[in-house]
Amino acid sequence: MRIIKKNSQLFFTVLFFFFLIFFGCKKDQTAQPGNVSTGTITFNISHVFGNNPLQFSESYLTANDTIRIQSQFAYYFSNIKLTKTDNTIYSPGNFFLVHYDIDSQNPDSTTITINNVPQGDYKTLSFVIGVDSLHNHTVGQTGALDPSMGMCWFWNTGYVFYRLKGNFGATNTSFSLDLGGDENIMSYEFPANFSLADSRTINIKMDIKELFQNPYSYNLKVDDKDIHSTTSKGISKLVQNSKDMMSILSIQ
Repeated sequence: MRIIKKNSQLFFTVLFFFFLIFFGCKKDQTAQPGNVSTGTITFNISHVFGNNPLQFSESYLTANDTIRIQSQFAYYFSNIKLTKTDNTIYSPGNFFLVHYDIDSQNPDSTTITINNVPQGDYKTLSFVIGVDSLHNHTVGQTGALDPSMGMCWFWNTGYVFYRLKGNFGATNTSFSLDLGGDENIMSYEFPANFSLADSRTINIKMDIKELFQNPYSYNLKVDDKDIHSTTSKGISKLVQNSKDMMSILSIQ
């Protein structure tokens, strides 16, 4: 009996160490977060008005007005989220200020590159135009959110999410549309089925004409032509119209 007992103890001792070695080795084979293979995603954003590329001082027709974008066009592109087919989400947490250089009449920030994106199969892309509520009310920040960028409402402690300035009509009346406020953030989500190994380019289009139509026909002569607060009567129409403003052209 004593021999059987000793043999049993020896058996379970060997079995215990076997499991320790087996599962220990198996755990070591699992990729740690710092060792995950990554790639690069580049967003190319093109800006159009209907079927025409956006250019300063060019005349464009809405349902109600002839407008010219002449002094400033800028917005925040942020809260990028890429969802894999296994439902894990990658979000770099960056804020990007897209704006046109009025002197050269060329976009100077419409190419956005995200490095260190985990490799794998992705199914959706989402992002917002604006600044989330966590960051929106702290204006003393750096980078794209630096107040020196000129995109702050200091009297309202918040950021301008989307700015469009120019003139309209035969009288060349000025308009200035500053859209902001937590309730007016513009959210987008798209199917984006692709595999990332090394690098991918996602081509996105913003159609500014959509800002003035569907579901509301926005009239600068009747609706607000100057919006600089969250209480302006025209801001809700523009934000709702913006839902059709963004689209994915291709993923390469």
